[in-house]
Amino acid sequence: MSILALTLGVLGAALLAVLLVLGYIALKLPRLPAEIDSKWQTRYFMLQNGVFLFYLYVRGKLNGKPFLVNARESAGSVFKPKPSVLPSSNIKSSVKNFDGVRVRFYEPIERADSGDLPALIFIHGGGFMFGSADMYDPVTRKMAETIKGIVISIDYRLAPENPFPAGFDDCMTAIRHFGKNLAQFGVDPARIAVCGDSAGANLTAGLVQELCSETKNSPNLIKPKLQVLLYPVLQMFDLETPSYQKHNAAFGVTGGFLPTSSIAWMLPRYLTGAKDGAITKALLKGSARAVAARESPVLREVLNHSLVPMALKYPGYKCLDEALVNDEDGKESWEKLRSFVLDHRINPLFAEELTGLPPAYIVTCDFDVLRDDGTMYAARLRKAGVEAVLENYVGALHGLMFFPQFKWGHEARKKFYTFLSENL
Repeated sequence: MSILALTLGVLGAALLAVLLVLGYIALKLPRLPAEIDSKWQTRYFMLQNGVFLFYLYVRGKLNGKPFLVNARESAGSVFKPKPSVLPSSNIKSSVKNFDGVRVRFYEPIERADSGDLPALIFIHGGGFMFGSADMYDPVTRKMAETIKGIVISIDYRLAPENPFPAGFDDCMTAIRHFGKNLAQFGVDPARIAVCGDSAGANLTAGLVQELCSETKNSPNLIKPKLQVLLYPVLQMFDLETPSYQKHNAAFGVTGGFLPTSSIAWMLPRYLTGAKDGAITKALLKGSARAVAARESPVLREVLNHSLVPMALKYPGYKCLDEALVNDEDGKESWEKLRSFVLDHRINPLFAEELTGLPPAYIVTCDFDVLRDDGTMYAARLRKAGVEAVLENYVGALHGLMFFPQFKWGHEARKKFYTFLSENL
């Protein structure tokens, strides 16, 4: 009886500890704004996210591994790719080496030799430091089924172990290899799209700009028919856009699914492979914005948020403080940040020239700090004569495409797949 009592006591204590942890995490969750769709599902999702972060914290204390390593290992053990062939799918998958870059390759099981298949190049998200082609396997397989063609999902190197431009260069290497072998894969060069989500959409936008610039002089390179940007991060300098301000008012600087603080934490690690408190502080303080706005007409137009419709600016929105242009701290911060801000591979939104780019399909989420990156990019593309479809989902959080429990996620996927099937 003593052993049974001891066992029950241990189990009871463990259960109590779990309940206390869940209760603590639940109390830390912010009150959801009235506009949020699927409130109970959203709160449950955020609770799950909090539990996962707590698990990673505890795991790190036990095994001594860095947070990112534990996050990748944990996600990799859960999100494993399906077998090459599934009974319910007409697509088969494989892993290929594209000039040294690993890609997951999807193609129809039964295909003609006509050489007119459409193709989609997919670049996964994860803040440049997380995610993999394997994790996105169900999504990319569905894309291949939708277009009835080829999908390549690129496993680019991740920061901080491999800082910029390693990931960008890997994607370009894989795309160029693919472009040289279109005939072998049976792909129509006039029916190729490049697609990415979040950080992958950042890479997508920069790569498309680069490809279109290069193809002016090298007609044999890929010229994408479409660019698809799913809740993209297109600039990592202005953390005070109306969408950042709206998100901060609702969740706080460190709250929500994609907090403002996470962008400031992520950027130096992506750029240099290490934390840099000075860069993080400068980004969060925002004192360099007024100085930067004097750099070029493009920066001024973007940084004063004139491209964001008034309907998207919540009542407490504060515009750029022009008085900060002579702030000494702002000038010093701008000199520190200037080189990366003006690099279109990092901040595609700030590119000077956008004419000649392919039509864009851009998805944004209304309660996402990144909403206005996509909003302003769509506006700039249109001004440059580029067709841009913008779908903004009211009440939605970042990452909506891959969360089937939400009504807005279901609607977004349905529209996205329809767009692909009709335009590629």
